[in-house]
Formats: sequence, structure tokens, C-alpha cells
Amino acid sequence: MRHVTTVCSLLAMGGLVAACGDDGGDTPRPDAMATPDAGADAAPSTVAPVTGVTPSAAGTCEPVGVSWTAPAGSTGVIVARQRGGAVAGAPVDGDTYAAGDALPGGGEVAYVGSAATFDDGEVFAHGDVVHYAIYNVASGDRYSMPARTSLTVDRSLGVQAGQLSIALDGTVTPTNPARFTTASTAAYDAGADTLTVTVALTNAACRAVQNPKLVVGTISDGDATAAGNATLEGTPVLAWGPGPILDEGTSPTLDLVLSNVDGATDPVVVDFTIVDHPTLVLRGQYDFAARLVDASGALGAGAFVPMSDLAFSAGNDSTAHPGVISPDGELAYLGHGQQPQLLTLDLAGQTVVGGADLTGADGITTDGLGTIGYVADVAQSPDHRYLYATLVTGDHRVYNNNLGDVGGRFEDGVSTVGVELIKLARTTLAEVERVTLVAPGTTRVRASSLSLSADGRMAALAIRRTGQLLRIDLETMTVVDTVDTSARSTEPHRVALAPDGGRVYISYRGDGRGGPAHDDALDAYDFAAGTFTALAMTTPSAGLTDNKTAFLTFGPDGRLYFGRKRGAVGMSVFDVGTGAETELLAGHAADGIVFGTDGYWVVVDYSVALSFDQSTDAARAFPGTGLNNLNVSDGFGHMALATPL
Repeated sequence: MRHVTTVCSLLAMGGLVAACGDDGGDTPRPDAMATPDAGADAAPSTVAPVTGVTPSAAGTCEPVGVSWTAPAGSTGVIVARQRGGAVAGAPVDGDTYAAGDALPGGGEVAYVGSAATFDDGEVFAHGDVVHYAIYNVASGDRYSMPARTSLTVDRSLGVQAGQLSIALDGTVTPTNPARFTTASTAAYDAGADTLTVTVALTNAACRAVQNPKLVVGTISDGDATAAGNATLEGTPVLAWGPGPILDEGTSPTLDLVLSNVDGATDPVVVDFTIVDHPTLVLRGQYDFAARLVDASGALGAGAFVPMSDLAFSAGNDSTAHPGVISPDGELAYLGHGQQPQLLTLDLAGQTVVGGADLTGADGITTDGLGTIGYVADVAQSPDHRYLYATLVTGDHRVYNNNLGDVGGRFEDGVSTVGVELIKLARTTLAEVERVTLVAPGTTRVRASSLSLSADGRMAALAIRRTGQLLRIDLETMTVVDTVDTSARSTEPHRVALAPDGGRVYISYRGDGRGGPAHDDALDAYDFAAGTFTALAMTTPSAGLTDNKTAFLTFGPDGRLYFGRKRGAVGMSVFDVGTGAETELLAGHAADGIVFGTDGYWVVVDYSVALSFDQSTDAARAFPGTGLNNLNVSDGFGHMALATPL
């Protein structure tokens, strides 16, 4: 582990498995969508390139792969990989490379050898865009121009159709979908004309399946009607969840009740399909807890998951602050707003299964009062290998706001507070490296949001109270730009780094804290030019000084989403090319946002989730309720995360 200290100028000195392709009864569809790729190639090489480059994800449980045809005289190939953008680097003639090496200029060597195919064992999430560049190698370690391709990882289930043949003697014969098996028993009550089918569902999709539902279709007994434990667009379903079911063992059983079964039809045949919906992970306002919600709305407010007994808690003053979801959708990594801790929440078991003590100690220890410090934000690298946590040392996020110095452990102007950025291996939470961004001092600084570039090489972080914006090279864990925002505001709050890392968009904390005219504005800062540009504010937020930004983030459509939880509450989007603002939501405290992979976005407002269509921004009904709004229980509309599928 390497520790780097950078003194800021402050007063005292943060295995793809492709699901369900065209086999075993699935509706045919591509598992990986190939697209042309382009990159900034160097001067032409005299070495012949490979041809016929084709990406693939051949089966449900097969890794992403790529194949090619090497020219005559080839001594091998190098396959380089990059996520989110074309491979920027290139091998240097005369140098040799091995899998895992970084190419000069960007990109990782994924394979070196003489085969004509490569199966990539990396862990990919649904929606990841993976770029490959294949270089032919000639004698003397000379390299060709790259042959490029890319694909978007698609792990969606597709159509999962099955059938239950239910004999009145209780025997159930299933025709299982490709990615699930069912085990069922039945009981017929001739007096009540009911047939109760107890169904256990086993996941064989090679990934966590979130909130699966067995949707009832045609019933061979034309008079029979079905009832499950929920409905989806008015159709009865058996809904498992909230949260994922995994591929080990079976899920809990659920009962499907068929009524008006008079015994004339034997067996009764029920056609069904299985669908899934993401899990929303919502943070409680104060209690250190989470709420898991089926994004379809079919299971209502979902499951309450208390965690305060596993970490320092002070009743209503303990919060799960920021967080991210693992690429497989099985875990949530939650930062603590009252301690230097990162906890791992198992979404299937709905319990904390581990974590990291960010003080540097092994494991999580609690002294009954709690170590001073809190996690301000958490981000995940695009390749899902690393987590980045911004740690504010020597202070508590909520305690000192509400309860003063907490027994003398913090005294404003005397106690020291600093900011560190910690890099952790995601799968183990082992510390890889940390850098001191603000050396401990008596100014009570706050770290605000952390935003990563699309390639994961750069990050931007706002430092409140002293008005600074930091740009950090995550490969070297060093600060490469320190921007003074104090002329605009001393309270830079939320930041969104442009995908290329060259510009950052900044909102400012209101409450009259930040200084002159920019509590109510958004700025764009260009690192190369060193200039601020104000984005025109046309919504009711303009001119107010009591605004508090809840989120500032780029959506999948490339627009900048700006949510306000105080002052002129609501949400706007900005076209960063033209600077034009469009207000999408007014009258609601837009406190968190998630973007669904099937074309919707959801905003949470304290106790309500609101759903909208991404392409039109029109209100969208939750399929499980038929309504645009979903009650998620009082106080659980703060942090909003969503599983990839």
C-alpha cells in the first residue's frame, strides 16, 4: 500500500455472463451488440494488420469474446481492452507486453498469444461498452495498426416462456423456461373449486435475477381465474423479492391460486412467462438503514434493512451516506455518515456481510462511541475493480450539525479536520492506496461529491468551506489541478465531470453560505482554458439563495441532470452543448435519481418515487401499480441506487 500526501492551499493544510441468447427456447436476440470503433491511431505501420475482427458473447454463461484472422507471417497478436471509449494507446515497437500491462497512452493488454480467438474473463455489467484493439505482431516485436471493434454487453433475460400442467391429483409437470426451473406441488379443493399451486423458482440464468415474476398467461380451463401475490399491468403474478435470487438452491415458495376450477378439465395447463425488474436501494434520512424496492412497484415500499447494530449508531443521527452497486447486482457498498466505514450489504440476504475500516485498521471495530470521521462519497471505477471513498477525518457528518461537539470530541476552531481519498479493491475491500487531499487543520472543511471520467482515469472533487475544486489523476493518485472557486462561491457542492474529463460542472450550496451570486447557479469549468462559464438558469431556482443540490449527474442521454432538494425544489436538465435548461420536475424535492436500463428514470422525493420515460420525459406508470408515484416509506428518499438489471 502506498500513501501519498498532497498539500492543498487551504487554511491549514477522497465475468460477464451473457444472459439468454438464441438457445434452449429463448427468443433469438444478440447477447452483445457490436458497433464500429474508432481511435486516434499513430502513423501507419508496415506490419500487416489482422482482419475479420468479430466480437461475440456466444451463450448465456459464456464470456465476452473476440475473434480475428491473422495474416501470413504473424508471430502472434496483442489484444487490448478499454471500457467506455476506444483503446487510446498502442504498443511500442521493440517492447514486449504481457496480459495485465498498461499500453502507453491508455488501454490494458488483455491477451498475448497466437490463438485466433480470445474469451475475456473480466467481470462486466449489463450495459458496459467494451472496446478492443487487436495488433498483429511481426518478428522483432513490431506491431501493426490496430483492428478495432466494440460491443455493448447485454445480459437481459429476453423472453422466458414456460408452462405448468397441473393434474387435479396434485401432480405438476413443468415445461421450464431456458433460464429457470420450477418445482411445484398442487392441492385441489373440489368443494371450493380452487386449485392451489405452490411454486419454487430456481435461477439458472448465470447471474443474479432481481425481483423475478411469474406472469400468468393462458389457462386451459376457460372459466378459471388466477391470483398471485401481486399484479403487473393488471395481470396476476407471483413476485419474488424484493432483491435478487441467485443460482444456488431455490427461492422461497409462493402460491398461485386458481379459482372456478370445476374439475371438468384435468390437467389444467397454465402458460406463463418470467420477467425481472431492477432493485432500488434507498437510503434512510437518518437511521443507518436501507430500503430495497422492486422497481416495478409490484411489491410496494419493499423491505426495510436495519444496519445500525452493526456499526456506530446514534439513533436518529446515524446515516448511510453514499453508495454504489456491484456489477453483478448482488451487493451494495455503503459509506457511513458517522464513522470512517464502508459496509457491504448483501441484497439477497438483506444483511451486512463485511466492510472496511477506513482508518487503516483491519476489519470494522466499534468503541461504542464511534471513531471520528465519515465517508463523504463513494465511486466505482468503470472496470468495477476499484472503489474510491472520500474520507473526512476528525469530524462527524450529522452529529456535529445536530448535537454540537459530542462530549468534547470536536471543538470548532481547535479540533483538526482533513480529507483523504482512499482506493480499495472492490472484491476484497483491501486498501490499495490513499492520498491526503486536505491536510488536517482547524478549518472544518467538507468534501462533497466525487465524480469520475468515463474512462476512470480522472476524478473531480469539491471542497466546501474553502472553495476549492480538485482534479485527481486516479492512476497516480495525485492532484493535478486545484481550482479556487471562492470568487464564485466558497461552497462548491455537487460536481459532474464531463466524460472526457476536460470540463467539470459545479453546483453550489445555498443557505446564503457560499457568497455572492452563485448559490443559485451552475458553472462549467474548462481545465485547459482555466475559465468558468455560467449556465443560464431559467427555472424558479434562479435568484434564490436557499437552494441545496441533491444530485448533478450525466444521464445515458448525455444531458446533465440537476436535482434540488431545498429552495426551489425540483429537477432540470441541461443540454451542455447549447446550455439550454429544461425543467422536468417542479414541486418535488428531487433527492436522488436512477436511470433504468429499459428506458426510464426514477426520482425519489423523501418518501415517494416518481417514474418517467427517458425518451420523452413524460410521466411513466410503475407497471406494478399503474401509477406514476410509488410510496417508499417516510424518510427513505435520500440516496437512490439501482441494480444494473
